[in-house]
Amino acid sequence: MNLVRVYNPEFVSSEASLMVAFETVVIPAMRRNARSESTINEVRRGVRAWCEYHGKTALNTRIQYPRVQGLADIGRKDILAFRDWLITDRRFPNVRANKYVAAVQRCLKVLEYEESPRFEVSSPPSIRRLDEQSRETKFYLRFLDSEQQKRLDELLALGSAITVDQSEELAQLRHADELSRIYRAASVAVWPLVSRSGQEIDPVAQWQAAIVMWATYGLRTQDQAAYDRQSELTWSRVSWQRETPQVGYHAQSEWGWFSVVMQKTKRLIVLPLSQIASAHLRAIQTPLFQGQEPVFNWPRCNRNFYRQWYAIVEAAKFPAKFDLANGHQIKLQIKHLRKTAATWHDHYEPGLGSIILGHTCGKNITDKHYRNPELRLVAAMGALPVPESWRWLLDRSNHKQKLLFR
Repeated sequence: MNLVRVYNPEFVSSEASLMVAFETVVIPAMRRNARSESTINEVRRGVRAWCEYHGKTALNTRIQYPRVQGLADIGRKDILAFRDWLITDRRFPNVRANKYVAAVQRCLKVLEYEESPRFEVSSPPSIRRLDEQSRETKFYLRFLDSEQQKRLDELLALGSAITVDQSEELAQLRHADELSRIYRAASVAVWPLVSRSGQEIDPVAQWQAAIVMWATYGLRTQDQAAYDRQSELTWSRVSWQRETPQVGYHAQSEWGWFSVVMQKTKRLIVLPLSQIASAHLRAIQTPLFQGQEPVFNWPRCNRNFYRQWYAIVEAAKFPAKFDLANGHQIKLQIKHLRKTAATWHDHYEPGLGSIILGHTCGKNITDKHYRNPELRLVAAMGALPVPESWRWLLDRSNHKQKLLFR
């Protein structure tokens, strides 16, 4: 039977050959050229998808087993069929389909350049990238301004005397207070109960602090609370001193500073802590959590991490939103807090969102090489409006308020 050929070393299918070639030739070559591990992992995901695609093809054709194909036989039609499968079967957006196609092309290109005698390849075919303009909608979360919050408090004070019209207004205000809803919903958190190093921790306080940091600074998930990588925000990178930790800089922030090296860009950013963020970080710091200990010292478990996040989303009663760009229902994700941070920073201080998120400070020479944004950052953090529900920690003497979020 033809199926036996898969296990015969003389006949290696194209997808198996590509994975073997990636592990034995492409990865060493990329590391010699100082490519980051995140880039290597991105290519690995594309190769795995290629393997999955060929596995599905083999399964669906059972009797007529596909022709065993060498790397040299991979042509334009094969890659286009792979791309079509990514979009139609896997329902990937164009941007990810482009990345995975580029991963296969990159492997073939590296193998061609390395001229490995073990893998015979032809030049990778040129494939025009799909249009990426129809991207996922930039969802962001809302919160009540001071006037809306005042009106909400007035309506709540009415109690049973509230009218039908006022009840509808109250419901609308509560619905619009999205950042408060997700923050309060963290009260359902039951993970993690112990840190990565075995100490007991409060999952509610941990998630509330994490939500404040994500929504204020827009850190990527793994930069702030890594569940599968070694580099993340540590206490050694948090300073409670007023003076900026950057040598030669002079700005002062009343509530301290923190710094982080972005995993994606490898860029160091130093940001002033807001009063709210400082209070939440101090609330989760203990004498055991110092130095190189992670700020969010959670067990490395992808499954438990996202299981707890989606339990919080469900408790906050966030319905899935319909994305007009690709026709999918999208649940609230942590990356939407990053979009929230960028949106509100740019709303109150245009151009600041890209600086906070660690992107380029500007496209002109002055912004890139001369203008220092630290004074602007300190002023913006002091003036940034935040949900009223986040402020309860500022009065550290009123411990009863803590019960409102349990």
